[in-house]
Amino acid sequence: MSTDVEQARIGHRSASRQVFNSIAGWEQLEVATVRPPVSPDELDHRDFTEGAFWRSVPAYQNIDSDTFLDHHWQSRNSITSVQRLRRVVEDLVPESFLHDVEAGFTRAPMAIRLSPYVVSLID
Repeated sequence: MSTDVEQARIGHRSASRQVFNSIAGWEQLEVATVRPPVSPDELDHRDFTEGAFWRSVPAYQNIDSDTFLDHHWQSRNSITSVQRLRRVVEDLVPESFLHDVEAGFTRAPMAIRLSPYVVSLID
């Protein structure tokens, strides 16, 4: 490709970008906020649980870190029924919680799968 053709192509791209920016109005764009800014102190969801947090769940007490964090293991050990949840958490949660979960499983229009990771985050 000759240098003149290449220069013309580069000049065309630059001119196209200028035309696009002026048509789109990016220079005058003002963004209106819908909500007030959130304080970083309110972003608790960014505070990840560290350590072997899953060991508080009776069924996961003897599971090592590599096994627990393996997505295949998570998939194979997902909870799909209240009976299995009951076996996994044993006395960790009140009976009322299990009744609420059972009602949710019954009303859900789709299959529910709770991974061991999610179950271990139950507070």
